[in-house]
Amino acid sequence: MRTAPTLTGTRLDLRVELLSEQVYERLLHDIVRERYAPGERLKLDDIAVELGISRTPVREAVRRLADEGFITIARNSRTEIAQWSDADMQERVRALGLLVSGAIDHADPDRLRRTMPDTCRTDQLPADCDHRDPFAGLARFLDTSAALLTLGYPSGAGVFSRGILGPLGRYLTRATLEIRGCAAAVHATGLDWCAVERELLHGNGAALRDYAERLYQALRSDRAIQSATA
Repeated sequence: MRTAPTLTGTRLDLRVELLSEQVYERLLHDIVRERYAPGERLKLDDIAVELGISRTPVREAVRRLADEGFITIARNSRTEIAQWSDADMQERVRALGLLVSGAIDHADPDRLRRTMPDTCRTDQLPADCDHRDPFAGLARFLDTSAALLTLGYPSGAGVFSRGILGPLGRYLTRATLEIRGCAAAVHATGLDWCAVERELLHGNGAALRDYAERLYQALRSDRAIQSATA
C-alpha cells in the first residue's frame, strides 16, 4: 500500500488571515514537485490533521488550486491532483501563442490598440525597462494574451483563460520554474518582451508566435537535459 506523501515544512504561522495562503503555497510546492501523483486523491481531513489546523483553510487553499487547474473537484466532492505535466504546460504555451497571434493577425488596427493593455500602447518603450527580465516578460505575455483573446474569441475567451491562462499563470513563475528545473533555460532565452510589444502594436502576430515557440523549445530542451542526466 502506497504511503501518502508528507507536506513539506509543516510549521505554520497560525494567524487566521495567513493560514489559507500558507496551505496553498505548501500544497502547490508538493504538487509541482510531484510528491503527489496525477490523479491521486487528496484527503483534506488528513492534511488538516497533519498541519494541526481546521479544515476551513485547507478547503479554501484547495479551491484556489482547483481554479488554477492543479486540482480537480468532482461532483461528489472527491478531490484529486489534476492530470498535468511539464509537457501539458509546454503545449499550453504553444497553443496560447497560436490563439493570440491569430487574433492579432485578423484584428482591426484601431481595435487592437484599444485592446492592448495601457502599458503596451506606446512605441517608445524604454530600452532599459525590466521587461528584458524573462520572468517579468512571462507575466506580461500572460496579461497581454488575456486582453487579446477577446479580439478573436469574444465568446470563448473565458474558457481559454480558465483552461490555458489559469494554469500557466502559476506555472510560468520564477518560483515554480525553479522547482521544476526550468528557470535557467527560460533565463537563457533572452526574450525581449519590449520588442515583441512594439511588433504587436503594428499587428504582427508572428512576433508572438515566435516568442511562444522559443519559450516552448526552451522548456522542452531543459527538461530533456535534466531527464537525460538524472
